[in-house]
Amino acid sequence: MPIKQVVIVGNGFAAWMTASALARALKETVTMIRVLPATDHAPDADDSLGVTVNAESSLPAMLQFHRLVGFDENELVRNTRAGFSLGTAISNWSQQGVIFNPFGEVGAPLGPVNFLHVMLRLRDEGQQLKLANFSLAALCAQAGRFSRPVMNDHSILSTLEYGLQLELGAYTEWLKKDAVTHGVVQESSRFQQAALHQSGTVTHLVSEDGRRFSGDLFIDCSGPSRTLASQVHAEKFASWSQWMPCDRVTSSITPASEVPQSFVLLSAKDHGWLRTIDLPGRRYEQSYSSSAHGHNMSNENSSSGSITYNIGAGYHPLPWQKNCIAMGGAASVIDPVSSLQLHLFLAGVERLIALFPNAAECIQESVEFNRQSSAELECARDYAIAHYKLNGRAGEPFWDACRTMPVPDSLNHRIEVYKSTGRVVMHDGEVIDRMNWVALFDAQNVRPVAYDVVARGIPLQLMNEHLNSIRQTLLAAVATMPFYPAYLGQIFSQ
Repeated sequence: MPIKQVVIVGNGFAAWMTASALARALKETVTMIRVLPATDHAPDADDSLGVTVNAESSLPAMLQFHRLVGFDENELVRNTRAGFSLGTAISNWSQQGVIFNPFGEVGAPLGPVNFLHVMLRLRDEGQQLKLANFSLAALCAQAGRFSRPVMNDHSILSTLEYGLQLELGAYTEWLKKDAVTHGVVQESSRFQQAALHQSGTVTHLVSEDGRRFSGDLFIDCSGPSRTLASQVHAEKFASWSQWMPCDRVTSSITPASEVPQSFVLLSAKDHGWLRTIDLPGRRYEQSYSSSAHGHNMSNENSSSGSITYNIGAGYHPLPWQKNCIAMGGAASVIDPVSSLQLHLFLAGVERLIALFPNAAECIQESVEFNRQSSAELECARDYAIAHYKLNGRAGEPFWDACRTMPVPDSLNHRIEVYKSTGRVVMHDGEVIDRMNWVALFDAQNVRPVAYDVVARGIPLQLMNEHLNSIRQTLLAAVATMPFYPAYLGQIFSQ
């Protein structure tokens, strides 16, 4: 029997993004998509991605997702008062101060030698070089300029990559309107119970007022409560608390009159860290801390509108079982230090569209979905843990405990290979670009002891001329771009 009816449980961002994307992508095959709320929902308490936050920042991959489902980016930015992101500034995680981890290309190879190994050779000669000085995105962020990349392979402007900075509530409302426009039905009755066939498949859902909602495929987007999946899936949620120690987040919003920053700022503090996302006219801050270390960062830099929530990092081993799929925070909760929770969710939606079953008996589709999800999640987990493991804040109990904790073998292997050779091990399901791993290692003062042997045979003068040429080309390109507020204003006024 073909899949004709889909029921989504949830009332936050994850539910409405899933509904909108499926309605657009599967309009010729699925005849009915319903969104059934899971609980009473407060506008400032959306935890459907796993952690309750007010604002999120995306990777550049989100732009491909928007194109896949047919969203107009300018319309989205204009209607939600969104912004653009060029990467992440990492502050005080080591003794280096602020290091920028940019999107897009960094430098350019010199013949057969990777740009990183050109830099490693010159550093070995005593030169003080920063990766960000050879990144178009980093230089744009520093200069306060921005424009989208041009579609011309011969232009340096084609190498720029960017993500979006989004106020989650406004984005959700925009998605809800889009979904309803494309035929999605918004139900008012809240989900209470799943009815199962003896085979384990879901036959229908029952709401609190006794109504029955039949379907062929059921999707849990209710967040960490896993309202539907907890009734259907036998496997328990596996904890990552041994690697991701911050279990509390305090969110606040403050007015901001200054020019917004086109990047995310991660600032390490004595007992945790602070994430700052700027949008036009407002600043969103989330303070992350560990209850095991007896300190709540909400006591620092708190505002009258701050609210504290708990975090339980972990994952569901098999998010798709039978005809029930856990998505977003119902499938995994990853430490926001990685800025990957939004990316993982969107990748899951894209994967669901690509593997959408022809019939309710979807064994092979679910196996492949779970395999890809697991590979991707392992890479994301390791990237998040690396922020804690590699910190250079000696003499502070919280950070000392993070630095000395045992980590998964896969992450330990990445670190040791990079320390020994300057090379980054990349796995199937990788969610972070190679240079973003390099930038993170660099920000944490991890320095390789060796570099590409071919780089030893290139004259130093040629290397310096190569770096100087890259630098001058990038600076000239940045100077042609409008200032970031002017670019945003042009979109807002359309």
